Amino acid sequence: MRIVLTSIGIALFVSLGLSDVIAQRGPAPQIVWSPKAVKPGDWTPPHKPHTKLVDVLAKHKGKADWVETVVDDDTLRTDYISMAPGGKTPRRMNADTREWWVIQDGQVRFAIDGQEPFTASKGYIVQVPYNIILGKGIPPPPPTDKGHFHTESSEFWFILLNQIRYTIEGLPTFVAAQGDIVYVPKQRWHLASFAGDGLSARLAMNGYPDLAHSFEANEGR
Repeated sequence: MRIVLTSIGIALFVSLGLSDVIAQRGPAPQIVWSPKAVKPGDWTPPHKPHTKLVDVLAKHKGKADWVETVVDDDTLRTDYISMAPGGKTPRRMNADTREWWVIQDGQVRFAIDGQEPFTASKGYIVQVPYNIILGKGIPPPPPTDKGHFHTESSEFWFILLNQIRYTIEGLPTFVAAQGDIVYVPKQRWHLASFAGDGLSARLAMNGYPDLAHSFEANEGR
């Protein structure tokens, strides 16, 4: 993922124990066993659990052109990118992955093969992945709810609207606001829930289109 941050606009650009695993591969879920690592994946630079947009903007205050890498692992890549008016990127093509941009501020003009050139403004998403998650704010889940983990890939989220609450293994629960990015390594429990009043939305990105979700084994599953 990359975020393009321009002086006329900001955009997000993406270049893309035991527990039971529930993987949707048809009309009925498939339930199998999966090992849970004793030591889950950790955050290595440049990664951190919660990247706040306000902190990124403060770091680059007064600059028109800059790049801030937030995710760069073996399956995912994301940057905040700022370009002054008139700036542009070279033409590019990815043979094996999808890219997307979230326009955080101002305007960005796009030229995509097979499409008429167009200008995207604040609030636009270009080349959207399949997994936008929208819902109303709810009370915090019980502390016993660990959520799930992934064995194959890390995962991150761009907060599109309002606030999202996160409980991540080894960290206190926190709330991320619009424009923030939250990252979790593979093999680490995590749970996202809608926070605040009204509707909230997050854009989820991981390395596989059909990523298995591993839950703690219990009699109710």
